[in-house]
Amino acid sequence: MFGKKRLFGKMDGFVNIIAIAIAEAAWQQQKRLGLTEDRRIAAAVANLLIGRDSSHTDQEKRSAKQLAATMLREREDIRFAAVMCLRTTAVTGGTEAAIAILGTIDWISTLGEIPGAAPGPETMQSLAYDMAMRYCPNAVEIVK
Repeated sequence: MFGKKRLFGKMDGFVNIIAIAIAEAAWQQQKRLGLTEDRRIAAAVANLLIGRDSSHTDQEKRSAKQLAATMLREREDIRFAAVMCLRTTAVTGGTEAAIAILGTIDWISTLGEIPGAAPGPETMQSLAYDMAMRYCPNAVEIVK
């Protein structure tokens, strides 16, 4: 059992790094689209795309979902990372999380092709490194 807990902790750590990269990508997308740059909306995008509950307002969640939809349509790397994080969170977060996450993955599938790969530790570490390099290179040392 200890090995499973440790593995889940490691996988959650990779999801956290990817969440930071997704939030940074969302903030950059806001700038590119000429939207008001709002870190709370960027954080709400990350929370939505990794399957974590948040304390964001309903308006922030709606804005985040619109911004996320644009990002998911345009960027395969964000779509891939989101689905892999959601699948990881579904396994590590328990039954309630898994049920909510299925709906999010279904929504993402309407915006573009989703990966068939299963998230393993090596895949998630590599993905965390790649996303950090692309969107927040100053955080890359954390992944290594």
